[in-house]
Amino acid sequence: MVVHSFHITTWQEGAHLFSKTWSGTEIDSILLSRLLVSLEGLAKGLTSRFVNHVALRDLRIIFRVDEENGLLFVFVTGESAKAERWSEYLAMLNKRFLEMFRNLLPTISESERDEYQFSTFEKVVEKYVANWEKAETSLLSAKVIDTLDLFTLFFNTILQKILNDVLRQNNWEEIGLIFKAQIDSHSPLEGLALHPEGNVFFEKIKAENIDYPRMLKTLGRILRSLFSLTQRLLPTEAFQSLFFRHLIPLISAERDRLIAWQLTDHLVMEIL
Repeated sequence: MVVHSFHITTWQEGAHLFSKTWSGTEIDSILLSRLLVSLEGLAKGLTSRFVNHVALRDLRIIFRVDEENGLLFVFVTGESAKAERWSEYLAMLNKRFLEMFRNLLPTISESERDEYQFSTFEKVVEKYVANWEKAETSLLSAKVIDTLDLFTLFFNTILQKILNDVLRQNNWEEIGLIFKAQIDSHSPLEGLALHPEGNVFFEKIKAENIDYPRMLKTLGRILRSLFSLTQRLLPTEAFQSLFFRHLIPLISAERDRLIAWQLTDHLVMEIL
């Protein structure tokens, strides 16, 4: 999760008030503000509700309108940002801005700029965003580890309980190729270890380096390929019997975790 920049403009006019940039985005802050004002007005006119984010190339633009005070707050983030949570963060900065600049409202765009006041607010923004990014990184790392643990449970169940020792050993080379075909040499998932006894380990993977959506797709493709292999190696009746004996109880046991990370559709519906 990366925050590229944060902007405050006046609502309706789009007059620039404040910007803080952490990494380049090739987006002019004034043009960005005017674009968002137009999009927001269009969305409100069509639906009578405010939208709070738009996608632009590989970026996510998250915004909040404070109509009462005529202000627009904008985050330009990476595409993986959770719009709902960062909208809440914008609400916090909205509140802090009003607390610090209450004496200038509602004529803040015409008021003489107080550089000390804005520099103080910039320090507040820096501290808040740094804390939020740290929290998001920690949450994502926990999510990555938990998801890897969940997938290895499925991998190990297939390799140990649906495939017997003879089938696993006779097809070990093909099993290894299934993993290698999806994990290139520069992938953080390269640390995924496959043991001949049918165990998959991920201890060498650094969770902080993982692109979560990409990881999820990669693990899903591996799981689908393993299922295709077992269906090919086993008679239909035997596969179905083993599936219901070993995988359905696993899905039931991990149901809360599947729901928590919104993996139900990905794992149960699409893959299984």
